[in-house]
Amino acid sequence: MAGRDSEDTMSEIRRVLQKVREGKLKRLITELLWMYAYVRKYWLLIGVYILLGASGSVLSLGTSVVSRDLVDAVTGVNSAEIIQVAVVYVGVGVSQIFINAVKTSLSLRVRLKVTNEIRSDIYQQILQTNWESLAKYRSGDLLYRVNGDASVVANTILTFLPNVVTTLISFGGGHLLLW
Repeated sequence: MAGRDSEDTMSEIRRVLQKVREGKLKRLITELLWMYAYVRKYWLLIGVYILLGASGSVLSLGTSVVSRDLVDAVTGVNSAEIIQVAVVYVGVGVSQIFINAVKTSLSLRVRLKVTNEIRSDIYQQILQTNWESLAKYRSGDLLYRVNGDASVVANTILTFLPNVVTTLISFGGGHLLLW
């Protein structure tokens, strides 16, 4: 069984090395650097988005703690604090709603700015392109690619790093709660 695992590992290493030789790693790094130009331009808005996502994760963890306390208060384990725990529970819930509203609004604003900037860059490149080479594509296909790809890239720029941060906070906080 151990021999099979080492064969699979070697096969996987060979496959990865082949992809590196084919230039896929270089292409990936080039694409990441291209996206980094947009991240750098909107770093403040993305940073605020990360903070809002992190605070949303912290509030979710807080909801777990308050829910536990609320169950204790309702079941009679700690019924003296039922009003206080209920007020905190409602406050955390309202805070989550407010933070999610602000986060959604900011997300849409940044996504729209980045999408429009990417579209502008693409249209500038199209204006400088050899028109005969574009003639083989239908205009609907080109428009779909410009709009669809710009939206996908803008979404990736906005969500990748914030999702990593909020996932790490949720993961770490969940472990702390279980301790």
